[in-house]
Amino acid sequence: MTINDYLEDYLIKMLEFRGAAGYATVTYKVTLLPFIEFCCSYYRDAEILTSEMLDEWLAYKGYSLNTQAAFIACLRQYCRYINFLGIKAYIPDEDYTLKRIAYEPYLQTMSCRFYFMPWMGTGRLQTIKNISLKLSLPLCSE
Repeated sequence: MTINDYLEDYLIKMLEFRGAAGYATVTYKVTLLPFIEFCCSYYRDAEILTSEMLDEWLAYKGYSLNTQAAFIACLRQYCRYINFLGIKAYIPDEDYTLKRIAYEPYLQTMSCRFYFMPWMGTGRLQTIKNISLKLSLPLCSE
């Protein structure tokens, strides 16, 4: 049995299972379907998913750091599911794990700027310079 025979079918079954359990499925579908199509077209005779396939896909796709981390997390769960069903598949190990970079938003509205502008650099209220962004964000959210 080659990967063409089961990869896409097992992904659909896993998505149905996750959906029935109340979990989201869109990320898995969008992330894993292109990888499965890649594997089925370039590795037609392969019987199992291997680390070489994963390495080739990562080189081909050229993900950003956060997108690659999300892909690896989805693929890891999918490969665990396949192994649970009795089909051997390579589960990405710690070598593929990437630390995601969290996005920290910076908010500065016009009302916030006008609120702090009279005190900036005047020396009248020195403590205003020591207010952290966390304290100023609630004031600017209106």
